[in-house]
Amino acid sequence: MINASDLVQHRAIFVILGLWVLSSCSGWSWRTDRGRLIIDRMRLKLPLFGPLLAKTAIARLSRTLGTLMGSGVPSAGAEHRSRHGGNA
Repeated sequence: MINASDLVQHRAIFVILGLWVLSSCSGWSWRTDRGRLIIDRMRLKLPLFGPLLAKTAIARLSRTLGTLMGSGVPSAGAEHRSRHGGNA
């Protein structure tokens, strides 16, 4: 903790520059299909939030699929639309 505090106090410009580079690279890679796949895999491997994100995605998929099937949309169309979050 003390070393981290010293780093922020004495080398704040480098910390800010590093955070800016990290955010720029992640924003750039988020725009590509491969980058989005890598970032999503990393997010799912997070210790506390990974399982939560997976359960949230499954719940969203199930809710969308159930709503479409209940509305009378054919199963092939409902599966396609629910896979894309309803934006197909």
